[in-house]
Amino acid sequence: MAGFLYYLPKTPMGIQADQEQLFGDEWFPELAHLRGRDWSVCGEVRGGPDGGSGIMLAVKSIDLQTARNGYYPDFQTWREVNVGKKPYWVGIQNGNPPTPRDLARRSMVEGAPVELADGNRWVIPSIHVSTTTLPKEFTVSPEGNVSLQVTPAYRDLMDEANIWHDRVETGKSFSLVEFFGYAVGLLNVNYHVGVHEVGMLNVIHTTPSIRNGVIEASLGVPQIIAEIEAQKKMADTQAVGSEVSPGDAA
Repeated sequence: MAGFLYYLPKTPMGIQADQEQLFGDEWFPELAHLRGRDWSVCGEVRGGPDGGSGIMLAVKSIDLQTARNGYYPDFQTWREVNVGKKPYWVGIQNGNPPTPRDLARRSMVEGAPVELADGNRWVIPSIHVSTTTLPKEFTVSPEGNVSLQVTPAYRDLMDEANIWHDRVETGKSFSLVEFFGYAVGLLNVNYHVGVHEVGMLNVIHTTPSIRNGVIEASLGVPQIIAEIEAQKKMADTQAVGSEVSPGDAA
Protein backbone atom coordinates (compact mmCIF):
# COMPACT_ATOMS: atom_id res chain seq x y z
CA MET A 1 0.00 0.00 0.00
CA ALA A 2 1.07 3.62 -0.39
CA GLY A 3 0.23 7.20 0.43
CA PHE A 4 -0.54 10.19 -1.74
CA LEU A 5 1.81 11.90 -4.19
CA TYR A 6 2.16 15.68 -4.28
CA TYR A 7 3.56 17.71 -7.15
CA LEU A 8 4.57 21.23 -6.12
CA PRO A 9 5.20 23.40 -9.21
CA LYS A 10 7.95 26.01 -9.26
CA THR A 11 9.08 24.99 -5.79
CA PRO A 12 12.82 25.05 -5.02
CA MET A 13 14.57 21.91 -3.85
CA GLY A 14 15.34 21.91 -0.14
CA ILE A 15 12.21 23.67 1.07
CA GLN A 16 10.54 20.30 1.68
CA ALA A 17 13.01 19.71 4.52
CA ASP A 18 11.49 22.59 6.51
CA GLN A 19 7.85 21.78 7.22
CA GLU A 20 7.23 25.09 8.95
CA GLN A 21 8.25 26.95 5.82
CA LEU A 22 6.64 24.51 3.39
CA PHE A 23 3.25 24.73 5.13
CA GLY A 24 3.60 28.44 5.89
CA ASP A 25 1.43 31.16 4.40
CA GLU A 26 3.86 31.88 1.56
CA TRP A 27 3.88 28.33 0.18
CA PHE A 28 1.34 25.58 0.83
CA PRO A 29 -0.71 26.16 4.01
CA GLU A 30 -3.48 23.97 2.52
CA LEU A 31 -1.17 20.99 3.10
CA ALA A 32 -0.81 21.60 6.83
CA HIS A 33 -2.57 18.27 7.48
CA LEU A 34 0.70 16.61 6.40
CA ARG A 35 2.60 18.00 9.39
CA GLY A 36 4.57 15.29 11.11
CA ARG A 37 4.48 12.96 8.12
CA ASP A 38 7.60 11.64 6.39
CA TRP A 39 8.05 11.56 2.63
CA SER A 40 10.56 10.76 -0.05
CA VAL A 41 11.52 13.38 -2.63
CA CYS A 42 11.92 12.75 -6.34
CA GLY A 43 14.21 15.70 -6.94
CA GLU A 44 13.19 18.18 -9.60
CA VAL A 45 10.53 16.87 -11.98
CA ARG A 46 10.38 18.28 -15.51
CA GLY A 47 7.20 17.87 -17.50
CA GLY A 48 4.98 17.28 -14.47
CA PRO A 49 1.16 17.17 -14.44
CA ASP A 50 1.06 20.85 -15.46
CA GLY A 51 3.70 20.42 -18.14
CA GLY A 52 6.15 22.43 -16.06
CA SER A 53 8.75 21.66 -13.43
CA GLY A 54 8.65 21.30 -9.67
CA ILE A 55 9.33 18.83 -6.86
CA MET A 56 7.49 15.58 -6.20
CA LEU A 57 6.76 14.28 -2.72
CA ALA A 58 5.72 10.68 -2.04
CA VAL A 59 4.20 10.58 1.43
CA LYS A 60 5.18 7.53 3.44
CA SER A 61 2.58 5.31 5.02
CA ILE A 62 2.73 4.33 8.67
CA ASP A 63 4.68 1.27 7.42
CA LEU A 64 7.11 3.63 5.61
CA GLN A 65 5.85 2.55 2.19
CA THR A 66 5.38 5.02 -0.68
CA ALA A 67 3.82 5.05 -4.11
CA ARG A 68 6.20 5.00 -7.05
CA ASN A 69 7.76 8.46 -6.86
CA GLY A 70 7.78 10.45 -10.08
CA TYR A 71 5.37 11.47 -12.80
CA TYR A 72 4.02 8.43 -14.65
CA PRO A 73 0.68 9.54 -16.14
CA ASP A 74 -0.15 6.07 -17.50
CA PHE A 75 -0.08 4.64 -13.99
CA GLN A 76 -1.29 7.56 -11.90
CA THR A 77 -4.31 9.84 -11.49
CA TRP A 78 -3.72 13.52 -10.73
CA ARG A 79 -5.94 16.41 -9.67
CA GLU A 80 -5.04 20.07 -9.53
CA VAL A 81 -5.66 22.08 -6.35
CA ASN A 82 -5.85 25.81 -6.92
CA VAL A 83 -7.31 27.38 -3.78
CA GLY A 84 -4.34 29.20 -2.25
CA LYS A 85 -1.48 31.39 -3.40
CA LYS A 86 0.23 28.53 -5.19
CA PRO A 87 -1.43 25.66 -7.05
CA TYR A 88 -0.31 22.09 -6.51
CA TRP A 89 -1.37 18.62 -7.64
CA VAL A 90 -2.43 15.52 -5.68
CA GLY A 91 -1.86 12.08 -7.17
CA ILE A 92 -2.54 8.43 -6.46
CA GLN A 93 -1.22 5.24 -7.94
CA ASN A 94 -3.91 3.64 -10.12
CA GLY A 95 -5.29 0.45 -8.60
CA ASN A 96 -3.51 1.13 -5.32
CA PRO A 97 -5.21 4.06 -3.56
CA PRO A 98 -4.21 4.94 0.00
CA THR A 99 -6.03 3.03 2.74
CA PRO A 100 -6.82 4.13 6.30
CA ARG A 101 -3.65 2.42 7.51
CA ASP A 102 -1.55 4.31 4.95
CA LEU A 103 -2.96 7.64 6.08
CA ALA A 104 -3.26 7.06 9.84
CA ARG A 105 -1.68 9.51 12.23
CA ARG A 106 0.88 8.09 14.63
CA SER A 107 -1.38 9.00 17.54
CA MET A 108 -4.99 8.05 16.94
CA VAL A 109 -8.00 9.39 18.84
CA GLU A 110 -10.32 6.65 20.06
CA GLY A 111 -13.55 6.35 18.15
CA ALA A 112 -15.96 4.08 16.31
CA PRO A 113 -15.02 2.29 13.06
CA VAL A 114 -17.35 3.20 10.19
CA GLU A 115 -17.28 1.46 6.83
CA LEU A 116 -17.04 4.06 4.08
CA ALA A 117 -17.54 3.77 0.31
CA ASP A 118 -14.14 2.15 -0.31
CA GLY A 119 -15.13 -0.82 1.87
CA ASN A 120 -12.57 0.09 4.56
CA ARG A 121 -13.37 0.91 8.17
CA TRP A 122 -12.28 4.41 9.20
CA VAL A 123 -12.12 5.45 12.86
CA ILE A 124 -14.48 8.37 13.51
CA PRO A 125 -13.89 10.10 16.86
CA SER A 126 -16.70 11.08 19.18
CA ILE A 127 -16.57 14.85 19.42
CA HIS A 128 -19.87 15.82 21.03
CA VAL A 129 -19.20 17.42 24.39
CA SER A 130 -20.92 14.74 26.49
CA THR A 131 -19.11 11.77 24.93
CA THR A 132 -15.98 13.22 23.36
CA THR A 133 -12.85 11.14 22.95
CA LEU A 134 -10.82 14.18 21.84
CA PRO A 135 -7.73 15.00 23.91
CA LYS A 136 -8.27 17.41 26.79
CA GLU A 137 -6.04 19.72 28.77
CA PHE A 138 -6.21 21.01 32.33
CA THR A 139 -6.99 24.66 32.86
CA VAL A 140 -6.73 26.57 36.12
CA SER A 141 -8.90 29.60 36.84
CA PRO A 142 -7.59 32.66 38.72
CA GLU A 143 -9.35 31.25 41.79
CA GLY A 144 -7.44 27.98 41.45
CA ASN A 145 -10.33 25.89 40.14
CA VAL A 146 -9.15 23.08 37.87
CA SER A 147 -11.20 21.99 34.87
CA LEU A 148 -10.77 20.05 31.66
CA GLN A 149 -11.19 21.49 28.18
CA VAL A 150 -10.72 20.03 24.74
CA THR A 151 -7.36 21.14 23.33
CA PRO A 152 -7.56 24.27 21.14
CA ALA A 153 -6.90 22.42 17.89
CA TYR A 154 -10.27 20.64 18.16
CA ARG A 155 -12.56 23.28 19.67
CA ASP A 156 -13.97 24.49 16.35
CA LEU A 157 -14.78 20.90 15.42
CA MET A 158 -16.52 20.35 18.75
CA ASP A 159 -18.60 23.48 18.20
CA GLU A 160 -19.60 22.02 14.85
CA ALA A 161 -20.55 18.74 16.53
CA ASN A 162 -22.93 20.65 18.79
CA ILE A 163 -24.62 22.05 15.70
CA TRP A 164 -25.00 18.56 14.26
CA HIS A 165 -26.35 17.27 17.58
CA ASP A 166 -29.05 19.95 17.49
CA ARG A 167 -29.87 19.04 13.89
CA VAL A 168 -30.34 15.40 14.81
CA GLU A 169 -32.41 16.26 17.90
CA THR A 170 -34.71 18.68 16.07
CA GLY A 171 -34.78 17.02 12.65
CA LYS A 172 -33.47 20.20 11.04
CA SER A 173 -32.40 19.71 7.44
CA PHE A 174 -28.84 20.15 6.19
CA SER A 175 -27.12 20.17 2.83
CA LEU A 176 -25.04 17.24 1.65
CA VAL A 177 -22.17 19.65 1.02
CA GLU A 178 -22.29 20.58 4.72
CA PHE A 179 -22.18 16.90 5.61
CA PHE A 180 -19.16 16.33 3.35
CA GLY A 181 -17.25 19.16 5.04
CA TYR A 182 -18.11 17.78 8.47
CA ALA A 183 -16.97 14.29 7.46
CA VAL A 184 -13.65 15.65 6.18
CA GLY A 185 -13.04 17.40 9.50
CA LEU A 186 -13.75 14.17 11.38
CA LEU A 187 -11.42 12.13 9.17
CA ASN A 188 -8.68 14.73 9.58
CA VAL A 189 -8.55 14.01 13.32
CA ASN A 190 -7.07 10.53 12.77
CA TYR A 191 -5.76 10.69 9.20
CA HIS A 192 -3.47 12.94 7.17
CA VAL A 193 -6.19 14.07 4.79
CA GLY A 194 -7.89 17.26 3.71
CA VAL A 195 -10.88 17.96 1.51
CA HIS A 196 -9.05 17.21 -1.74
CA GLU A 197 -7.65 13.89 -0.56
CA VAL A 198 -11.04 12.74 0.72
CA GLY A 199 -12.66 13.84 -2.53
CA MET A 200 -10.07 11.98 -4.57
CA LEU A 201 -10.56 8.79 -2.59
CA ASN A 202 -14.32 9.17 -3.02
CA VAL A 203 -15.00 7.50 0.34
CA ILE A 204 -17.88 9.76 1.43
CA HIS A 205 -21.18 8.95 -0.26
CA THR A 206 -24.71 10.06 0.55
CA THR A 207 -26.00 6.57 1.29
CA PRO A 208 -27.83 6.38 4.65
CA SER A 209 -25.40 3.82 6.07
CA ILE A 210 -22.44 6.14 5.52
CA ARG A 211 -24.21 9.39 6.35
CA ASN A 212 -25.83 8.07 9.51
CA GLY A 213 -22.77 6.05 10.50
CA VAL A 214 -20.47 9.07 10.38
CA ILE A 215 -22.86 11.44 12.16
CA GLU A 216 -23.81 8.92 14.86
CA ALA A 217 -20.17 8.00 15.52
CA SER A 218 -19.26 11.68 15.89
CA LEU A 219 -22.03 12.15 18.44
CA GLY A 220 -20.98 9.14 20.50
CA VAL A 221 -24.01 6.98 19.70
CA PRO A 222 -21.99 3.72 19.48
CA GLN A 223 -20.46 4.50 22.88
CA ILE A 224 -23.85 5.15 24.44
CA ILE A 225 -25.28 1.91 23.02
CA ALA A 226 -22.25 -0.06 24.25
CA GLU A 227 -22.60 1.42 27.74
CA ILE A 228 -26.32 0.60 27.87
CA GLU A 229 -25.66 -2.98 26.76
CA ALA A 230 -22.84 -3.34 29.31
CA GLN A 231 -25.08 -2.06 32.11
CA LYS A 232 -27.87 -4.42 31.06
CA LYS A 233 -25.47 -7.36 30.97
CA MET A 234 -24.18 -6.48 34.44
CA ALA A 235 -27.73 -6.18 35.78
CA ASP A 236 -28.65 -9.56 34.27
CA THR A 237 -25.55 -11.16 35.78
CA GLN A 238 -26.31 -9.71 39.22
CA ALA A 239 -29.93 -10.87 38.98
CA VAL A 240 -28.87 -14.44 38.16
CA GLY A 241 -26.36 -14.41 41.03
CA SER A 242 -29.00 -13.31 43.51
CA GLU A 243 -31.46 -16.08 42.68
CA VAL A 244 -31.94 -18.70 45.43
CA SER A 245 -33.07 -22.25 44.74
CA PRO A 246 -35.42 -24.16 47.11
CA GLY A 247 -32.52 -26.36 48.19
CA ASP A 248 -30.41 -23.36 49.11
CA ALA A 249 -33.24 -21.90 51.16
CA ALA A 250 -33.70 -25.06 53.27
